[in-house]
Amino acid sequence: MGGVTYRLEEDHLYVHIHPRMDADDGEHYRVTPDGWTKVRSPRLSPPAPPARQRPTS
Repeated sequence: MGGVTYRLEEDHLYVHIHPRMDADDGEHYRVTPDGWTKVRSPRLSPPAPPARQRPTS
């Protein structure tokens, strides 16, 4: 019943606030050290996290 999803991207935190109703996509925010901005809903799925890099010998 609703909730919050967030992910750290290169230079900001992406936050998606999920509503209780499926008809609404919720609210999306971009958070930086300087403040936050409400952004339009991305209609694409969020990108997958980057693969872990193995150290080279």
